[in-house]
Amino acid sequence: MLGAEHETPSAGSGFWYAPVRHPATARILDLMREVREAKQRRQASTQDSMGLGGKDLQALRYLIQEQSSDRLMRQKDLAHHLGLSTAAISALIDRLVGAGHLRRISHPEDRRSVALEVAGATVEKVRDSLGETHAGMLRAVEGLTPSEQGVVSAFLSDILRALDARRTD
Repeated sequence: MLGAEHETPSAGSGFWYAPVRHPATARILDLMREVREAKQRRQASTQDSMGLGGKDLQALRYLIQEQSSDRLMRQKDLAHHLGLSTAAISALIDRLVGAGHLRRISHPEDRRSVALEVAGATVEKVRDSLGETHAGMLRAVEGLTPSEQGVVSAFLSDILRALDARRTD
């Protein structure tokens, strides 16, 4: 629920990159920034409560998602997804295995290969920590009419294109 401070944005909203001509524009940009910051706080809280480091939660969330779809990931798959080097992904996996969050198992389709499996207790901890947040986000989206969902989807797609416009891969 938004507080009263969001009802009327101030004229000097602090956007350094361009003048904002309309209060509604400033309000949307302010809310986008607050959503990003709230997401970062939520993730940091989950990381702290589980004793996880920088990319650890991101790795676990991806592996849980893939595991839920009956896909087993290898070390190289996780490295590619996270954009990490071989050495960095090895250290991350060693840390998660050592903490009991991950297991290395024989890949059922290629016995010479090792797959990664998230421990059941870790799946539950991540779901307990982030589940209500995701459920609230789902309720917010489902509360929109199909037309509103289309507008929001188009808007977010445009924002993503703007964010990725200068990206170099």
